[in-house]
Amino acid sequence: MKRGFRNVATWLGALIIGVAAFCAIFAPLLVPHDPFAQDLGKRLLVPFWMEGSDPQHVLGTDQLGRDYLSRLIWGCRISMLIGVTVSIVSGLIGITIGVLGGFLGGRVDDAVLFAITTRLAIPVVLVALAVVGLLGSSMPLLVITLGLLLWDRFAVVARSTTMQVATLEIALAILLEAALSFLGLGVPPPLPSWGLMIAEAKDYMFFSPWVIVIPGVALFVLVLGINLLGDGLRDLFGARSA
Repeated sequence: MKRGFRNVATWLGALIIGVAAFCAIFAPLLVPHDPFAQDLGKRLLVPFWMEGSDPQHVLGTDQLGRDYLSRLIWGCRISMLIGVTVSIVSGLIGITIGVLGGFLGGRVDDAVLFAITTRLAIPVVLVALAVVGLLGSSMPLLVITLGLLLWDRFAVVARSTTMQVATLEIALAILLEAALSFLGLGVPPPLPSWGLMIAEAKDYMFFSPWVIVIPGVALFVLVLGINLLGDGLRDLFGARSA
């Protein structure tokens, strides 16, 4: 029974990530409208399940009249791009350092352990805030900063559980990007990051709550899917190695 539930959860996670990856790859073909086009005459249109909705804008529009479904799809593209890129960068750094320490041993291994301990003592969010705050917000800077801050797990488990940790790092990178974008230090506008969409919607949450609920739920579902798939991969490869 327990194994069956885990299998269902793993497949659910894979389905969520598959849908997100499809949206990310084919976003230019899937968006019904230009996600950057503004129309103040159609600002804050309600989504389809509310009375007075516009069939041309299924999820309504934001405070600038931009189509919310289009921005949600494009935001998925940005979140997945940042999550995967950060995981690749941090993975290359961490795996290289971990393998060198384990293979060469001695002083090299001591230096690697010192580097890992030092990194673990650094608060990731505060350092990311400081770097982005000093150097400005841009996607390349965000990817490099998070990649240089999230390599420690790969170094610690550079061999057997690399695939599991990669999925977890994608979720962590997506959440950190959303947090930085919410604070105005992540993806610069008008790019439709989910964190930025939540930040832009907070002034309207009491009058048009759906503008903050939709990107919030999308972020929750994506991170949940990544974690479900990561747990499934951990169980799968753990069983094989046993």
